[in-house]
Amino acid sequence: LLAEAHLINSEPELARESLKKGVEANPKNVAVRLRLAQFLARKKDFAGSLRELDKALAIAPNDVSALQAKAEVQAANQDLKGAESTIDRIKTAQPSNPLGFYRMGQLYGTQKKHDLALREYEQALKISSNPAEPLSAIVSTYMAQGKPDKAIGDPALWERAERLTVEAFAAADISYVLKPKDGTFYAPKIDIYIDDALGREWQMATIQVDLMMLPERFDLTYI
Repeated sequence: LLAEAHLINSEPELARESLKKGVEANPKNVAVRLRLAQFLARKKDFAGSLRELDKALAIAPNDVSALQAKAEVQAANQDLKGAESTIDRIKTAQPSNPLGFYRMGQLYGTQKKHDLALREYEQALKISSNPAEPLSAIVSTYMAQGKPDKAIGDPALWERAERLTVEAFAAADISYVLKPKDGTFYAPKIDIYIDDALGREWQMATIQVDLMMLPERFDLTYI
């Protein structure tokens, strides 16, 4: 509590000292070490944070909070192999907990390993009592595959345009097929196809879902 008060008062050094004293007074307390590790990670002291997390895990090898924190610090420090190994420990320690699979999916997603991310999210979905998070992650991963490599514009706007498109299809009960990397360079797009009497497929129209990408570049406004 004292450390938190120091943080609120913008006194990081006093907060650090308070947390260190807490660890010295309670060397076997995993929660206290975890709090210190998280503080050090926020200060970009990844080496110090990992030292505290390893000490915490020496006390409680299967503590999920400590394992999750370690994986996050490793990922922030660009040690992706280490983060993957740590998340594997969560999956081994608690195979019925969707957290490990979900976190692994996130890790693969940041590396654009979409197929591996989907595999992890789908496993999380199978064992989750609350499917909203893994389902959302699955949809986001599918949409991420549709963005061209040379896309321009704000990634947040791309994600919003893709999400709104999927939501519109769902609301109108329209079936669709995702075509990875097939968007235009400036916006997601919808291609409309029909089959003729001979069963041949014809593309009839294309709709670009451009929220702001080109208008921003040309400084366009409207009333």
